[in-house]
Parts: sequence; structure tokens; C-alpha cells
Amino acid sequence: MSILKRKTETGIKTSELISALSKLRSGISTKGLIEGFGNYSLDNNFIRTYNDHICISYPFKTNVVASVKAEDLNAVLNKIYGETVELAVVDNSLLINGGNTKAGLIKTEGVKHIPITGEWKDLPEDFLQGLSLCSFSAADTMSMGILYCIYVNKNKLYSSDNYRISRYELSKAISDTFLIPARSAEEVVKFKVDKYLLDESWVHFKASSGVIFSCRIVNGVYKDVDKYFEIEGKEFTLPDIKKYVDSALIMADGKREFEKKIEMKLSKDQITLRGETETGWIESKVPCSLELEESFKVMINPVFLNEVLNKSTSIILSEGKALFKSENFQHVMVLSNVKETV
Repeated sequence: MSILKRKTETGIKTSELISALSKLRSGISTKGLIEGFGNYSLDNNFIRTYNDHICISYPFKTNVVASVKAEDLNAVLNKIYGETVELAVVDNSLLINGGNTKAGLIKTEGVKHIPITGEWKDLPEDFLQGLSLCSFSAADTMSMGILYCIYVNKNKLYSSDNYRISRYELSKAISDTFLIPARSAEEVVKFKVDKYLLDESWVHFKASSGVIFSCRIVNGVYKDVDKYFEIEGKEFTLPDIKKYVDSALIMADGKREFEKKIEMKLSKDQITLRGETETGWIESKVPCSLELEESFKVMINPVFLNEVLNKSTSIILSEGKALFKSENFQHVMVLSNVKETV
């Protein structure tokens, strides 16, 4: 392959390129069902990924135009020990040269790029915080329909899996309403987006760094759930249990952070926090004084629980339900009766 056929070349810090690619992994699918889903698309000043649900455009200057298999590029870069790497397009290949190593990757079908037209609108400063808190309460499977989503309704965010419901009131209302899959929301919060743009099929988020994160929206009608937050009952102040929640987290069942669960049991004289997996368990009992006639328990995500406790240690218990409530965030969960008098 003649060096004279080289179209473009650039020198890039290897560590910076690896770091940039790591931020794009959520936009990659390795299923291989559709051409382009498992690719990185280097597009001069951007690197893009697309998987039919998420499209990410990350600003990174490579000065080359080529789409290659993501797993191949990651593997090659992790075996290059030079501080810098040169990229070049020659014929139908992306050539990679760094340290004492050279590699060539065959170009593939380009990553689909979602066209964006319209005027960007400002997001409230606490939008990402609300999105993060509500992500924990959404259903974790698409079979649950719109419950797999977070409902963005102008000045409020809602989520539910039929056993728990979260509502977050934004500091400032936006002018649109849409449904965004919770798993897409989990990825959005990793970027410091501050603007958005809504079209017929996608909601696009933009950060001041130039990152554009596009999520396919879901069609559907979200039920009015505000009535479920109207709970009257005894209000209790929980003791400081955050360090014990962290302890239970080390044995929390679930692979992904948002899937982890621990058991929290409430009784009149103590709160029990237990994490258990196939390989072990850990349990902490925290003394307290709660005017309860029965014990209750709930399976809850420990990361989410600590986030809630950072906002409020007040809990209202009524007829098998618990309400955590702060100024702008409310969370209702169904409790299981332990069937023992305490």
C-alpha cells in the first residue's frame, strides 16, 4: 500500500483518544443486527456512535473520515504503548501508527448521524439531578411500556414501575413534554448538558463542551399519578443510616448500579439494612424509635436511598406505603408487611 495514497494524517495523544472513545460506549451496540451499530465514526472534528436508541456526537479532532468496528479500534489502541498515535486513511483502511506498533482497520458502513434542525432551548440547572433521581424508579424492562420511561412534563419529572413512584419538580419549567427511556436518561446524566431540542422522534441534549447526546423518544400517554403522593399518616425522622446503606451496597444484588437492591426493614426499635448475593451477605441493625405496630420491609436501590436521604430524612408511613418528601422531590414506595407484631 503506497504511502502516496494517504489522504490525511494526524498526531493524537493516545490516552486522550482512548478517554474520548470510552465516553461513547453507551452509543454502541455489539448485537450486529444493523450495519453501523457497533462502529465508531471518525468525522474530522467529531467521533459519533449510534444504536437506534442513542446517538452521541463527541467533539474530538482526528482530521480523518472513517467508520470502523468499535471493538477493533479499542483493542488496537489498548495495545499501543506510544504517547501519541497517528491516524491516516489509505484506500479502504484506517491506518493506526503509534510507538512500535502499526495496524490497519477496514472501513465499514458509516455511523448514522441524526440531523438536528431548530433552536436550542435552555435546561433548568437541576434537570440532570431530577433525571438521575427519577431514573431509579422506572421499570427496568421495555415490556413495561411507558413505565420504562421518565415522563418529562414541563415543570415536573415522573417515573414509576408500579411499585414505586418518583416526582421531581424542576426549578424552572421547560416548554415541552416527552417520554425518554430511563436507560437513555442514565447516560445523559453523565454529560453536563444544559440545552435541549425536541423533534418528532428524538430529543437532543447539548453540553457547553460541544457534546450532543440524542435520545429516541417514546410515544404514549402517561397517567396522572399526582394523587398517589397525597399520603396522610405518621411522619418519622430516620436516624443517620447512610454509612450502613454503603455497607449493604458491597453485597447488593444486581450488576449495574441502577439495578442493585438491598432490603430495608423498618420496625419500632430498629432499621435493618441487608445486602445479599449468591456469594455472601451483610446486615446492619440501627437502633431507632418509630411508633409502629407492625414491621415493614422494602427492596430498594442503595445508591438511590442515599441520594434520597441527602434530600430528606423524613418519611411518612401510611397503609403499607412510605413517602419520602423534600421541597422538590417526592418518592412513594409500597411496603411489604413482615407479618409480625412488634
